[in-house]
Amino acid sequence: MNSVLNKIEKSGIKIIPFPDVQIDDKNKDGDYTAKGNYINFAQIGNYILFPQFDLKKEDSQALKKITEIYTDKDYKIIPVLSNEIANDGGVLNCITWNIKQ
Repeated sequence: MNSVLNKIEKSGIKIIPFPDVQIDDKNKDGDYTAKGNYINFAQIGNYILFPQFDLKKEDSQALKKITEIYTDKDYKIIPVLSNEIANDGGVLNCITWNIKQ
């Protein structure tokens, strides 16, 4: 994995480590939940819907990190309790997709 990261960095792409918590919760179907998956936030225009999971320390750290990344005052970061959504394996970005059939 380090060789892949080194190649990405050498290409000029900036890597920003982002908080993630591995939770071993499974839903009623036996699938792992997405609880702790903070990177799956939704950006809609200048609004960022940012997942929170009732994990006091981790939620706080992740919220701080997204605030550091989106320092432009035009962005409004809105924390959203996302446990119910995460039970089905996705978070906020997943539920905002529109697919025309």
